[in-house]
Amino acid sequence: MKNIVLTNEQMSIQRQSMSPVPICDPQGIVLGTVDPKLTPEFIGEMKRRAAKPGPKYTHDQVKKGLEALEDAWEKEGLFDVKRAREFIGSSLG
Repeated sequence: MKNIVLTNEQMSIQRQSMSPVPICDPQGIVLGTVDPKLTPEFIGEMKRRAAKPGPKYTHDQVKKGLEALEDAWEKEGLFDVKRAREFIGSSLG
């Protein structure tokens, strides 16, 4: 059986992740994922996040925000992630 050995840098990324890490080919196609190890630290972090959830939005709020984002994209052309986040923040807030 063949195997692929991750570099130390790749293992560091996987170890620090609190969510599954996608493994992609050179074209960016996801081949699979590596799930985080269920360590006591990981479980503690998940409990901490669950105790302090962020803002919640309804389906309609998210849908309207995405529709507004699409309209802005058509009017303004392509924009970066920073602009998208600014726009989404103002349309959901």
